[in-house]
Amino acid sequence: MAERLGAVKGMNDIVPPKSAVWEWFEAQVRELMHSYGYRNIRTPIVEYTPLFVRSIGEVTDIVEKEMYSFTDALNGEELTLRPENTAAVVRACIEHSLLYDGGKRLWYTGPMFRHERPQRGRYRQFHQVGAEALGFSGPDVDAELILMARQLWSRLGLAEFVSLEINCLGQPAERGGMRDEPRGAGAAVFHFGGPLGACTAWPRMRAWRVAKSRSKRFFSSGIGWRIQWPPKLRSFHSRPKPTAMTSPWP
Repeated sequence: MAERLGAVKGMNDIVPPKSAVWEWFEAQVRELMHSYGYRNIRTPIVEYTPLFVRSIGEVTDIVEKEMYSFTDALNGEELTLRPENTAAVVRACIEHSLLYDGGKRLWYTGPMFRHERPQRGRYRQFHQVGAEALGFSGPDVDAELILMARQLWSRLGLAEFVSLEINCLGQPAERGGMRDEPRGAGAAVFHFGGPLGACTAWPRMRAWRVAKSRSKRFFSSGIGWRIQWPPKLRSFHSRPKPTAMTSPWP
């Protein structure tokens, strides 16, 4: 009897009716991004390995332990399934000279890959939504991304379950001190909870952990969101829908 084959461990199928929820979510993201003037960009799932080594850092857990890397048997090229997409977006902008006429607001969604032990909430293939504002100076675009994130939470009905954390590593001289004393230096972490204006700051020790923040997987400006206690989908059944679009939830 032939061996029954299933999906690779840590890589899951998305089948109906669950796929309808994904379609609804993607539609909410697409509508929000377009309303802020962000345009969709799609990059290959496979990139040259040096792209991620240079952008993420050679001595990081992602590069050293968690990348799906292999040698192409056809021509010997070193290739990697993308662990994140910011590097690929920047590569595409340079390769196609997208910034020749000014800054660009870009967004993407798609599967990413990490070669690690699968566990609850951490899969070998996972999906990300990201926005990259490239070629703009000043803090305005950072505020724009914060507002976009908050708008998305509201659309999804997650505002009361989500907090926004912003890492701040200080001025160049202060960052130099962190490199000299990585375990003793602190970094201010601004925490937004509830109303956007409610902000507190506290020192976070072990700055080397702060520097390894994975928030860039969401926004190129270094802003990320963390879902602390996400509710089950069924908890939204009785809630009013965030837009006029019909929800596929049963």
